[in-house]
Amino acid sequence: MQLLTKVFIPLVLVCTFTAAHSKIGNCTPLVENGVEYSSHSNYVQATEIQTGKLIWQTELFKEKFIGEYNPKLEEDVQWNIVCVRTIVGDEILVTDGKHREFKVNKKSGVVSTSEIPNNRK
Repeated sequence: MQLLTKVFIPLVLVCTFTAAHSKIGNCTPLVENGVEYSSHSNYVQATEIQTGKLIWQTELFKEKFIGEYNPKLEEDVQWNIVCVRTIVGDEILVTDGKHREFKVNKKSGVVSTSEIPNNRK
């Protein structure tokens, strides 16, 4: 029983901590031809996997929060977080918490278009 407690309790704590903290901005990086495309906060970046060298980093927008900041709510539930979604040709499709879609050139990091789809508000 003591062995079970020593193994089980830490495992439960690790799983609980991971689940609670993975909900915010939990975007799986995209990988293509040795380059990892990832997002964090309002940035998208490309990193060479073999060397870890940052190829480019692009800030999509300056606003940190979705809507107006509410001091009664925790900050992390109000953050406007971007997420890399897929690669189509030479572009990375990225979305944010306001349902905006961005197309970012995967070689240069330049944002080519930004739009709000008609079916979302």
